[in-house]
Amino acid sequence: MARLTRIAWAAIAAGPLLMLLAVVAFDRAPSWYVAVCIGIFLTGCIIGFTRLPGGRDHDEGDGAAV
Repeated sequence: MARLTRIAWAAIAAGPLLMLLAVVAFDRAPSWYVAVCIGIFLTGCIIGFTRLPGGRDHDEGDGAAV
């Protein structure tokens, strides 16, 4: 797996985990903290979606193409 893909997956996991940490640690989380958590998550999602393949190879072989 490429390094950028690993960073994207880490960001996708870190955003919600940091929000969970905010629920446990803060009485009322600062707005900048919430914005950073959402930004980390969305950045990971955008990187992940842009790394998807653009097309699929269609070969005429026997069996199902998944």
